[in-house]
Amino acid sequence: MENIMDPITWLEATDYKKPVGLTVKLTIKENCIDQFKDLMKEHLEYMNTQPDALFFKYSSDYEKNNVFWVTEEWKSPEALLKYGKSDWFKNRYLTRYMDLALSPPLRALYKLDPFV
Repeated sequence: MENIMDPITWLEATDYKKPVGLTVKLTIKENCIDQFKDLMKEHLEYMNTQPDALFFKYSSDYEKNNVFWVTEEWKSPEALLKYGKSDWFKNRYLTRYMDLALSPPLRALYKLDPFV
């Protein structure tokens, strides 16, 4: 199922100011797994420098060795949007990831405060 609304569109349009979470399923080409792991180590180091990133983790799928899950939490939609539009994300991460990906990522964007 495709996202009904692109997360970037929501991030740009929302009045919501509280923390958000993002979970992404990444499916990598079998022959690119080691390169992907190296990229994710670099990504993790970069994320640890981001003051508005509350949480970042990537995990291996329990069943498929070429599937990975990324979980992120951000202080606000604005913080996530700023990161997604950053030179580092677009030019250092995304361009390299696209060469390693077997299929487009599946994303879930959500509010961390369920009582809003």
